[in-house]
Order: sequence, then C-alpha cells, then structure tokens
Amino acid sequence: MTKNAQNVFVAAINSDIGRQLALRYKAAGGHVSGTYRNPESIAQFQDEDGIDLLPCDISRSEDIEATAERFAKIGRPWNTFIGAVGQLAPIGPFFETDREEWAESVAVNSMNQLKLLHAIYPYRCQEGILKVAFLVGGGINNAFTNYSAYCVSKLLLIKMCELLDDEYPNVHAIAIGTG
Repeated sequence: MTKNAQNVFVAAINSDIGRQLALRYKAAGGHVSGTYRNPESIAQFQDEDGIDLLPCDISRSEDIEATAERFAKIGRPWNTFIGAVGQLAPIGPFFETDREEWAESVAVNSMNQLKLLHAIYPYRCQEGILKVAFLVGGGINNAFTNYSAYCVSKLLLIKMCELLDDEYPNVHAIAIGTG
C-alpha cells in the first residue's frame, strides 16, 4: 500500500451516504470494502472494480465474525473505517415501542457497529493514522422525539469516538452529524 492509498471499510455500503462515500473514495484511487444486508441493495456496485462487497446482517453477531474473516482473506488492510449504519425503527414514544425491537435497534445502531470495528481491527494498516468515522444523525444536540433507540445509539458512538481517540494515539475517531 502506498503512503497515501486509502483502503476504506464502509459498514452499510448500500446506504445512500455509504454508497456515495464508497464511489468517491474509489474515484480518488482508493480501494473500498463494504457490508450490505440485502443483495438487491447492491446492484449498483455489480460492475465496479475496486469495491469488495461483504454480506453482513449487522444485527447478527455470527455475521459480524464471518465478515471479519472474509475481509481478512481480501488481504488489503484498512486505514479508514466508516460506520454508515442507521436504522430508525422503532418509531414512537419509548414506553409505546416494543422493548426487544428497541434493544435490537440500539445494538444495530451502535454496539454491533463497534463489534464490527473490533472484529476487523486486527486487519488494519499497521502504519500511519487510522481514521474511524461514525455517521450520527438527529438528536445529537436536542431531543429526537419518537426515535429514542436511534438517538441514544448515536450518542454512544460519539462518546466511543472520544475514548478511541484517548486510548489509541494512532486512531483518529470522529462522529459526523448527518442530519
């Protein structure tokens, strides 16, 4: 890998923002790997060289582990990680949402993205500064009424960025408010 080469890993490459970021990094000469949940959501990438597509239902721990194993086989260490996962459901006041669906949303929107980052961390570039970015939307600076699971998940990611920056001098972690 050349000094300035970007090897980007995008969790949820099939999201609107994930797709656009992947195409921009590729156009700039980078190589991109990314996860997707539904095969029909990646049709726009089928003819794209330089983009590795990794099936992963981020709500399933076994998929996260399998994704890390498939990524390791690609043999291209990442130096940029982008968490573009965002599931708004359940939508409604906290006590009126299903508590299991609420907990799963928190897992998908934060904990499982962190599990994925943790799982692929051994397959990072060993030189230079690693870039980690999580996309965080509504509710960062105010209430995000009826979207409590999504909101608290993104707040967790913001705090985790602070911790990663503090614990690892070679990791530059940021949360990007997309809303």
